Amino acid sequence: MSISRSSTMRWSRAGFCLAAAVFCCASPANAYDTAAVGYNQLLAELGIATPNGAGVTVSQIEAPFGPAYAPNTSLFPGKSFTLMSPGSGVSGHATTVAGNFYGSGIGAGITSVHLWDANHFLQEGLLDVANTGVAPLNETAKVENHSYMGSFGSTALDSDALRRLDYMVNTDDVIVVVAQNNGVSTTIPALLDTAYNTISVGLTNGVHSAGFTTFDVAGRIKPDIVAPESATSYATPIVAAAAAQMVQVANSHSWTNGAHNQTVKAVLLAGATKSEFASWSRTSTRPLDLRYGAGELNVYRSYHILAAGEHEAGTIATVPNIGWDFSTTTAGTKKYFFDLTTPVRELTASLIWNRLVDDPSVVGFDTAAFVANLDLKLSTASGFTVGTMIDQSVSTVDNVELIYLTNLLPGRYVWEVSSPTTGMNYALAWYTEVPEPGGLTALIGLVLVLRRRSRLASV
Repeated sequence: MSISRSSTMRWSRAGFCLAAAVFCCASPANAYDTAAVGYNQLLAELGIATPNGAGVTVSQIEAPFGPAYAPNTSLFPGKSFTLMSPGSGVSGHATTVAGNFYGSGIGAGITSVHLWDANHFLQEGLLDVANTGVAPLNETAKVENHSYMGSFGSTALDSDALRRLDYMVNTDDVIVVVAQNNGVSTTIPALLDTAYNTISVGLTNGVHSAGFTTFDVAGRIKPDIVAPESATSYATPIVAAAAAQMVQVANSHSWTNGAHNQTVKAVLLAGATKSEFASWSRTSTRPLDLRYGAGELNVYRSYHILAAGEHEAGTIATVPNIGWDFSTTTAGTKKYFFDLTTPVRELTASLIWNRLVDDPSVVGFDTAAFVANLDLKLSTASGFTVGTMIDQSVSTVDNVELIYLTNLLPGRYVWEVSSPTTGMNYALAWYTEVPEPGGLTALIGLVLVLRRRSRLASV
C-alpha cells in the first residue's frame, strides 16, 4: 500500500474546539500552573541556577491550518527558528503551544527551535511513511513536541508511522512527547499516542482519552503522565519543556546516560505526584493508573532524581535512596540495594525500555517489532541477601514498569530488574519522600505497612 508523497492526512489538533478562542489572542507567556508542576519550588531552591532547557535544540511539529504551522516568531525574542518544512504563515495554535514549550516557565532557556508541518514531518521530511525500504532521516533535535492527532486512514500506514517513530526514537535518541485526545470519553488516538517509545500526555483534570490501547498491540496503558492545562495541546509542551530541562541537567554534568530518552522518561515518571488524585491506583500487572498514568508532572522531584546521579546495580554495595541508572539486562537479575534510615512517606520507581524496530532500509517496517519483557520488584534485604518480596510490576505488554508505595519503615531494601532478554538497554529511576517533621510520630512504632491505593481511577 502506498500514498502520494504530497497527500494530506486527516488531522485533529488536540484541544481545537476547547481552545479556539485562545488561537486568536495567543501569547508567549505561560498560562499553566508552574507551582503545580514543582517549578516554583525548584526555582525557590536554586534561584538563577534553575535549569530551563538552555542549550537543548527542540522540534515543534504542528498540524497545519491551511499552509500555516509556525508560531508568531516575533513574540519570542532571542529564539532561533528554523523552518524544516516549506514556508509557513502564523498559526495561533502553534503560538500558544510555543508559549508553554519555550516562551517562559520551565523551558524559557530553549533558544533553538525547529518548526515542522506534521504532513511533511511524517512523510518525506523525516519519517518517510510508506516509503518501503527507506529509513527515516536523522532527527537532529533532542526533544520533539506533537500537539496533534491524525491518521492516514489506513491501519497499515498508521502502523508503519508508529514503527518509524519508535525506530527514530531509538536510533537518534530523541525524546518524543505526544498529546492525548481531549474529552473524558474519547478514544486513544492511533497516531501518535500508541507508539511505545514516546511520552504520552494527558490532563490533570482527567478530561482526556485514557485507558488501554486498542491499536498496535492492545492492552497497553496511556497516558504516561499528566500536566495542568485546559487542553492536551497545551499540557504536552509543558512535559516537553521538562524533558529539555532534564537534558540540560544531564549535559551540564556530562552524564551521557542521563540524557538518553529512556532515562529522561524514567525520571519524569518516577518524579510524578499522585496526591492530587484520590483514585490513583496501579496493580502488579498494570503499572500505571488508567487515567492519570504515573501522575502529575513534578520537575522538583524529577530534577532531584537526576541530580542525585547515576548509580549502578551491584551485589556488595548500596545505592542512595534517590537516583537513577542506565544499564543493560544480563542473564541474571540486576540488584539495587538501598537503606532507608528514616520512615518514608512515599517510595516510587519507574523502569523504562524501548521497543526495537528493524532498519527499514534492510527489511522494511512490515515485520514485527520486538518488545522485551522486563520486570521490576521491590524486596526486603538482609546484608546483600534478598529477603521477602514486597511488591512487583510485571506487565507483559507495556514497556514501562512502576512501583509506588506509602508508609515504609526504615530498613534495607532492594530493587530488582530482570528479563529473559539479555543486552536490552533500560533506565531505572527511583525516589523517596520523607514525611513532614510533624508526621514522623505517626509512623514510628508502626509495623511494616505497605499500603497500596486500592480504588481504580474513573474511566
